[in-house]
Amino acid sequence: FTSYKMTSISGGSPGVFFSETVGHLARSLAQIDDPPWNKVERLLRLCPSHSSSDPLILTCRGQDAILGLLIFLRESKLKHKNRLVPYFLNVVNALPLAQWVPSSSATLKPDQSSCQQFVFHLVTMLLQVATLDISMQEEILLSLLRLLQSLTETAVEETSASKVFQVVVPSLLGLCGAIGVSGNKELLTNVLSDVTGVSRKQAGDTVVLLKWRMDLVESVFKEVMRLTERDLLAKLDLQLTEYLTNHALPVTILYKSVSGILTVNALLMLKAVIQFQDVHAISCAGTVQALVRGLLSSCRSELHLERSGKGAELSVSQQLKRKVQAVCVCIEIEVWATTNEADAVGLHQTLSSLLNSVGGKRLDYAHSPLRSACIQQLGQLAEMWPAVAGEVVQTLQTFLTSPSYVLQRLKQLSGSVTGESAKAVAEKKAALDAKFVELRNEAIDNVCRALRVGLKTNGDFVQAFLVSIGNKLYTTHSRDQQMTSSNILITLGRVGCTLSDTPGAASSALALLQQKLCKPPSSFDTLIVDQMVQMAVKAEETSWFQVVDEFTRMSMEAVTAGYGYGPAHGLDYKSCSRAIMSGLEYIARHTSDQNKLQELLLRVLELFINLALEGKKAGDQTSGPTKASSSAFNLGLLLPVLSATVHQMQVIAQPKLRLLKLFRDFWLYCVVMGFAVEGSKLWPAEWLSAVRDVAAKSPSLLSAGSEQYLGRDLMYGSALRNDNVTAAELTDLRSNLLDLLSGSADLIAVVNKLTAAQCTYLMSAYRLESLRVSADTKSFKYVFLYLEDKGIQKDKAGMGQCMHAVADKIFQQFVSLLEQKPRTRQTELELESHAHFLVFQFNNLHKRIQRAADQYLSTLVGKFPHLLWSGSVLTLMLDVLHAMSQSLEDKAKKRQAHEISVPGTALKLVFPEDDSARERLVLDFAARCGEVIQEAVKWAPNQSRSLLQEYIARLELNIGGLQHHTGICLATECAVKYAGLNHLAQAQKASVLEKLPECLKQDTSQFISKLMLRTRCLGEVIGMKSLVSSDSGISAKCITQRLISQLDEAMVAGATEQFTVSMFRATALLVATEADAPNPELLRAICFMPMKLFTETAMQSATACWEWLVSVKPEFELQLLCCIVDSWLWTVNHQLGAFSPDVDDSLVPNTQPHNILTKFLVERYDVAKYKSADQVELYCHLLHCSLGVGVRSGNRSKLIQAPISRHVSAVQTRFRLLQLGLSIVQGDSIPDGVSKTLLRERVYSTAFDYFSVAPLWPVSESHALREDILSLIKFWQAMQSEKRHLKAPMFTGLLAPPQAEAGSTAVSPQRIMVSEGWMNTMVLSYPRHSGIAEKTISEQAHSIKSEVRGAELIKLYSKKRTLILALVANEVERLSTLYNPLGLPDQAIDGEEVVLQWRSTSFPQSERIWKEFVRLAWQMSPHLAVHMAARFPNVDAVKNEVTAIVSVHPGPVSDVVEALRFVVTDQNINRETPALTHLLCWCSVPFIIALSLFSTRYPPHPLLGYYAARVLRTCSLQEVLFYIPQLVQCVRYDKLGFVSEYIEKAAGQSQMLAHQVPFQTFLMLINEFIPLGM
Repeated sequence: FTSYKMTSISGGSPGVFFSETVGHLARSLAQIDDPPWNKVERLLRLCPSHSSSDPLILTCRGQDAILGLLIFLRESKLKHKNRLVPYFLNVVNALPLAQWVPSSSATLKPDQSSCQQFVFHLVTMLLQVATLDISMQEEILLSLLRLLQSLTETAVEETSASKVFQVVVPSLLGLCGAIGVSGNKELLTNVLSDVTGVSRKQAGDTVVLLKWRMDLVESVFKEVMRLTERDLLAKLDLQLTEYLTNHALPVTILYKSVSGILTVNALLMLKAVIQFQDVHAISCAGTVQALVRGLLSSCRSELHLERSGKGAELSVSQQLKRKVQAVCVCIEIEVWATTNEADAVGLHQTLSSLLNSVGGKRLDYAHSPLRSACIQQLGQLAEMWPAVAGEVVQTLQTFLTSPSYVLQRLKQLSGSVTGESAKAVAEKKAALDAKFVELRNEAIDNVCRALRVGLKTNGDFVQAFLVSIGNKLYTTHSRDQQMTSSNILITLGRVGCTLSDTPGAASSALALLQQKLCKPPSSFDTLIVDQMVQMAVKAEETSWFQVVDEFTRMSMEAVTAGYGYGPAHGLDYKSCSRAIMSGLEYIARHTSDQNKLQELLLRVLELFINLALEGKKAGDQTSGPTKASSSAFNLGLLLPVLSATVHQMQVIAQPKLRLLKLFRDFWLYCVVMGFAVEGSKLWPAEWLSAVRDVAAKSPSLLSAGSEQYLGRDLMYGSALRNDNVTAAELTDLRSNLLDLLSGSADLIAVVNKLTAAQCTYLMSAYRLESLRVSADTKSFKYVFLYLEDKGIQKDKAGMGQCMHAVADKIFQQFVSLLEQKPRTRQTELELESHAHFLVFQFNNLHKRIQRAADQYLSTLVGKFPHLLWSGSVLTLMLDVLHAMSQSLEDKAKKRQAHEISVPGTALKLVFPEDDSARERLVLDFAARCGEVIQEAVKWAPNQSRSLLQEYIARLELNIGGLQHHTGICLATECAVKYAGLNHLAQAQKASVLEKLPECLKQDTSQFISKLMLRTRCLGEVIGMKSLVSSDSGISAKCITQRLISQLDEAMVAGATEQFTVSMFRATALLVATEADAPNPELLRAICFMPMKLFTETAMQSATACWEWLVSVKPEFELQLLCCIVDSWLWTVNHQLGAFSPDVDDSLVPNTQPHNILTKFLVERYDVAKYKSADQVELYCHLLHCSLGVGVRSGNRSKLIQAPISRHVSAVQTRFRLLQLGLSIVQGDSIPDGVSKTLLRERVYSTAFDYFSVAPLWPVSESHALREDILSLIKFWQAMQSEKRHLKAPMFTGLLAPPQAEAGSTAVSPQRIMVSEGWMNTMVLSYPRHSGIAEKTISEQAHSIKSEVRGAELIKLYSKKRTLILALVANEVERLSTLYNPLGLPDQAIDGEEVVLQWRSTSFPQSERIWKEFVRLAWQMSPHLAVHMAARFPNVDAVKNEVTAIVSVHPGPVSDVVEALRFVVTDQNINRETPALTHLLCWCSVPFIIALSLFSTRYPPHPLLGYYAARVLRTCSLQEVLFYIPQLVQCVRYDKLGFVSEYIEKAAGQSQMLAHQVPFQTFLMLINEFIPLGM
């Protein structure tokens, strides 16, 4: 369908769009299990319809619709077949008389390719339908046969050339081609994949080849005879020539001759219908044979005439290709039609002559398909007639070893290709080489086919062939000896692989190859090695061992001969040493049998050690100085082989002593030769990677059960004996070991006493385990095997101390690797498993191992603090403590050491036999558990308490909870001890809390109530689930829906208690689920319902339920956080709580639910930032959607404004979010980039946004006000630490140019210090600095610009940071004054003194800096600058600078009431500055401020008076009544009469005002004149 739609008749995008749409619709309908007919009928209505009286009209869209309907029928497994198949049969029957509508203008004829492809795809799909439904098969085949007969009759009798070549012939070609393709599975798969749009694999799985009925075969053959008659073909060619010559209009016919393409398609159709038939059962078999022979003879004659052509190029005409294809099909049919042995012999001669026929340069390439067909049919002929198998083998042997003319010509053509460009030459040469290899491989494959057949009659048939072809290796002296020898060697290898099940075949072939290998050395040695490798992998098992033995022997002899004392013939093997190593690596990668791999590992390790020993031996025997590097290269070549070998194996846990000895020596030489040094440039990086692979599967260098392992084996069994090491080399070993361990003075003294064997052993263990850890961090536990080894512990030379230093060094690397891992759930589980292991090792019998485990666990927790509040780790610790306490009380196990099993883990703990040691171990572990819980509660209080609640509740449900449980006791003790302070006690100082009893300050009641709710609701849910399992008619879905409806009802009713219980029930159902993912509806309900209710109690219940769910189901944490973020953003979009709009300062928003939620989110982030990058991304998304990227200025900047309310009651939510944002941008949870920079900008802007309004006074309670102040102080502290995080690289990285590709920059080589002795490959010191990549001039220039721009941004952010610190410190002081007006020490807030001290001492107070701050604030928001004067009233510089700026630019603050005083100044009024004109459009001010403009404070001015009068007119008269005395007073100072005019108008509107004004005027006159005596 794809190929068809691309050549759609319409030719434009509309046609392609329609065909794609129809195809998508058909495939979509096919995917429906039971597609309704009304939808399928829509597709049918797009197809053309016809009747008996009207012909079928086929437009482009009609063809697309028909094929789309066929796609639906096949892909839907014949749904609605009874309605659709009859329609398709009607279309087939109507095709001979169909009318093909042109695609565009009337001048264009119908496209031939469109007609042909439509018929081709239509018939192909119908044939597939016939294979899927046997009941419809006969009807479909008969319809196609009638179509074939009708088209053939029309081609014979039709005189209209236009109809013949535009419709009839293309339809015939499409029909014959479709039937021909139906017999070839590969071609049919490709066609179906194109038509249906599925992959090749999916199409191939559904392909079924069709077997035609006998009578239909004979009918098809009759039509083939008519189509291949010479008269008909000659007539059609003549008509086509005349048509093309005389036709005036442009035509779209893609061929100039019909005979060739029609003959090929007819023969392909014939081959498809007869290939599954028995030749003896077909009555027309003789006629078929006669027809094919006649066509074969005719085509051969025509090909013979082509030899006179002298074309020098490789281009081949379409006519010649058709003739070659016709001959190939004729050969295949004639082989099928062979009925006796005599015919087989004659056909063999014919095929041999065709195979070895001679042609010109052009024909040799064009006849390649013909030669390929001859080779294939020779093998087929041998399988059909075993009597000719010998002759077939001889023919193909001659073809390969003579060699054949065609092989010679292809090789010559490949060497003499010329062209216009190197690319064209390379493409032609590659095509010729590929054709040569294809013919050679086909010949060898068919030789194997014939040999297998010949074995049935002659058991020595294969041996005779091998001897015959093997002799030719030594007897051939032709000029093409290179080609002949290569063909023989490849044939030997292929026969050995293919006929490996034949006795003696593989061994004989392998023996012949071995006889020729390096005897003498030649260019064929690499090819021989390759064939031997293939035989080792594919042939019998003995061949595998023979090849491996031969390769290891040759490698050893080649190296020893190179040193001068091995066998002389070993030098002959050096030419193929690289090929041998590659062959061994290939064998290792393609061997799956574990026994073979074990044997190969032994062989290669022995070879490695022997080569190293021989190298050292050669160095000792030479008089001059020798280096290890001279022999290390031979060893390095074996490293990829070892890597490939162990890659297929499991970790070698318990090796035999021989294998262990080999591994010890292997790692010793890896240390000596420098193969295992990370970052070394001495050897190729691939070798280090190979050594790392070996380390991942290598066993530990320890002997099980040997307590004197080091004392005996290191002295006598080491490959590097102490007496073979010079004093200088021993000094180098010790210094290298000290450089690795970086030990203390005590360690230096110990190392300086070690022998060479001990030093190399320690370095080997270090290199092995460090590489093992770098390959897989889960393998760190192997380090403790060395620490627990009794031989190392009892060694008197200090090996135990050194091994602990090695373990410390490896642990540092291990932690570094863990830090580099992505923060995912898999990494979290791995960290927990390491913590489990270290918890067990903390209780080891040996004190030194206990201290090491304690140190490692502390370091691990320091790097990954979330392990402290991990439920898995906490549960394991308490369970281990309980198991130890039980063993302590078990009298049956007194006075004997025994193992303790802990439920839920495979690790076991060995308990000592001494009672005092047991008690001490239990006491130490219990104390350590308490310390861990204390730290966990300190850093993640809610999470840790939730885990303790879950641990107690989980065991409470078990029967064990009725008995004594040490873990529960400790958990309960810690829960009571670290329950935390209640919200009232949190507002008190420590000195006050000391006087209060525990019941008044502890929050134990909340812990108990949550625990009771958990157990109660979990028990209820378990009861509900038991009803579901008992087949009571209640489904799990019903329970879920019921709980959700209860939650919704409680939310709508506002029933707080019912809502809390419903929340816990819903959470209990999620906790009790055994699925891998939570129920999405239930999860969404427990996140959104509290937001919709939006009360303090609802949010407290929600956070408690979320903590419960996370503590029990940590795998649900990411999905839960997604829902929480969505629900948070829902409150943002609906402007609830802290996101309420700033309408009126008197309206206090309900921010307490958001305060609770932000407190929960901040703590959850502190937990998540260490373990989950996905959760950090969600927090970033929440902040990006909650924080604005600009500072609000009135009604402007609405697109960038922060949605958080600027009311003082929302200060806690705002600054907790800002603190969270700073935690993210200051940490490494997300990389430096646009997201982090934008988040930092949002934090700064949202902080400034709070101060862009006039200061408000809170109305909350004291404890809430204390929380507000604490949130401000914590944000201030975080902002103060921002200074060390503002670095230029985080900004220059955004401006840097794209990095160059790997390998494009030159890196300075690493300086490596080496020893002067034999061990010159050992790295004696590590490089402290790596090479610096050189930069181009343009990169340097861009880097300089980026650094300058980065420095400017750092300066800007530093100014913003200081201004934020000043504003927040001012707000802390203002709110603290309200909270603690008397400054009582008991009510002081932690951190308050630091803030105030910074403001008084560290904050710069110069006038210049204050002016810079005001200008900076004005740039961000003029409102912010105006309100700075109110927040810093004692700083004259602020007031003066604001006045100066507003006087010049009053427009941006014309909507700010407080800004009026900076415009209406004596200076501006006296000078009549232009700023006063802005009073005409200034916002209204309170009535009393407007009256003050008429006082003596301001000089009279018309604009000022006009503005004040306008404000007076906007005020309500009810408000004016309170200010009548002041209003009357203003008449005295109003020289312009604005107040008098206002009084007159107001008196006319209010009688009360009209009566009050004269009265107040009279009182004013009395009070003024009576004292004067008037």
